[in-house]
Amino acid sequence: MTKQNERFVIGITGNIGAGKSTVTRALAKAGACVLDADAMTRELQAPGSEAVRAIAEEFGAQMAPSGILDRKALGALVFGDEAARARLNALMWPRLIEQTKCLLRRKRGVCIIDAALLIESGLHTVCDEVWLITAPEEIRCARIMKRDGLSEQQAWQRIKSQMPETQKKEYADCLLDSMVGERCLIEKARALYDHAVGGLYGKQ
Repeated sequence: MTKQNERFVIGITGNIGAGKSTVTRALAKAGACVLDADAMTRELQAPGSEAVRAIAEEFGAQMAPSGILDRKALGALVFGDEAARARLNALMWPRLIEQTKCLLRRKRGVCIIDAALLIESGLHTVCDEVWLITAPEEIRCARIMKRDGLSEQQAWQRIKSQMPETQKKEYADCLLDSMVGERCLIEKARALYDHAVGGLYGKQ
């Protein structure tokens, strides 16, 4: 906890289909300050940005015609190519961490970082606590097939491309099981959030 700045940072993560977004949306609705890693990445990749120039240098000018990132072409290149994905991550993750630190310096109170790749990217290192939303792989597979219109094979490919949940648990300070149902999951998350707020400011 950064007491001198009255700031406490919670990283919320979970593998695809676990229910992470359900928790972060509910906390944002309750007034929590939420930094979305996907949104920050999109900002970093704005037309003409330094990150886009670095991507074009690494993967070829065709990835950013006129300085605008061709997300579809880049996605097609790195999907299924572990080495290419690692090169892209090496470009983006340090920038994402610095962007997050910069934003946090201007924040007070309890701040939440919403990131599917919180641990893989190293963003967990700027957090005071890490919350992991969990669910069995079979349930997550069914959820993302329904949500994203994927085949079973496509869904499993996405699940298996991520760090195993068992490994992520080693980094987690708090586990939230989404199998308890959406209402109970949100209630538990709200209680934990309220506890963090109380710990930061002292109970009234």
